[in-house]
Amino acid sequence: MARRMLVLMAPLTWALKMREDKLCSDWTCGTGFVAKIGHHELGGGSDAECCDKTCALWKCGEGYAPNEAYSSNVAQTDQQCCDEVCSTKVECADGWALNPKKLGKNGNTPEDCCVPSCSRYTCPVSYQLKEKAGEIIANDTEHCCDALCSAYECPKGYKADPSRGNVTGSSPEECCMQECALFDHLCPADHGVPPEKRCELGRSTVECCKPKCKLFNCSAGWAHNHSNDGEYGHTDEECCTPTCAVFECPAAEGWMKADMKKGKVGKDPETCCAPACSRYNCSAGWVSSPEEAKNSNKTGSDEACCLETCELHNCPSPLVAKLNMSSEVGNTDEVCCEPPYCDLIRKKLKRAPKGCQDISQESCDQHFYSYKDNSSQTVVVECDYDGDIGMCRNQGKRTEGCKLA
Repeated sequence: MARRMLVLMAPLTWALKMREDKLCSDWTCGTGFVAKIGHHELGGGSDAECCDKTCALWKCGEGYAPNEAYSSNVAQTDQQCCDEVCSTKVECADGWALNPKKLGKNGNTPEDCCVPSCSRYTCPVSYQLKEKAGEIIANDTEHCCDALCSAYECPKGYKADPSRGNVTGSSPEECCMQECALFDHLCPADHGVPPEKRCELGRSTVECCKPKCKLFNCSAGWAHNHSNDGEYGHTDEECCTPTCAVFECPAAEGWMKADMKKGKVGKDPETCCAPACSRYNCSAGWVSSPEEAKNSNKTGSDEACCLETCELHNCPSPLVAKLNMSSEVGNTDEVCCEPPYCDLIRKKLKRAPKGCQDISQESCDQHFYSYKDNSSQTVVVECDYDGDIGMCRNQGKRTEGCKLA
């Protein structure tokens, strides 16, 4: 039963299928398409089934341009749908460049697309070809060449930079060096351009500006000299004053180092050094010691180089200073002092050189006799007349330590 039904339904199914199938002969191709050859025999219902693409649908690649005459051609390649035109694909020979006016226009050879470039141009003296001269289409100095700095005249305040003579440029910044004077107002605080550098060439404040002494830190042994704060300098000698700590005392001239003076500001022996005995001047009441007078290795002082005189000695009462003995070396009573009676003897009495016994009775009491005792001290004896024996004798008042003229 089932088998018989299948046979009966076959003609009906075929008829229905025929009514559902589409024929390309009934299809209208879209824009840019044309009917395929023999399309009326083809089944289908779309551009892809019934039609071919024409050049109207093709997008030309680089170096090609569309041509309306090819738009109905059945093709999909640059060669079939487009014309070759001048583009960057064309390689121009040396000295030639693509002609911008020809870009996109028909042509495919250097002869069609290229024109002479600046690289074929000879620049005059003091000029050189531009960096990309081969890409510039021109044949004159203005368009093909750049001026060299050697041809540029620097304005006032600038001078030609010798290192840039063969470099292209046409401005002070490119070709010239500023004279340092132009940097003066740009210098940092407490810096400036010294007079001797104002006309020198410089490229920066670093080259032209110099510090003033106000900024300088003096080395050990030097003191800041504030009177030089506004001056240019960067050394101890320019900005500072030496203290005695760095002064070398000239030993050959009799000067010795004096630690107590190292903090003083000075640069001479008198300020910074102590005299050795060889040039030391003894104070009042002292005289130079013969043993130390030529000694240049001992620091000078009264105690080290000199001897005390009687000028410094105070005689105890009742003793008095000996006559004219202030400059006598010594500091003892024996050397510097005498009894007060000695002066009376010197004023009133005469000296008996050989002793009182040679003096007459009339003048006996007007004389005295002196001698040295065992201790080398002067002993003065007044002459006294002895009536018992009728002789002037050395037996009057006795005084020790007198200085006799």
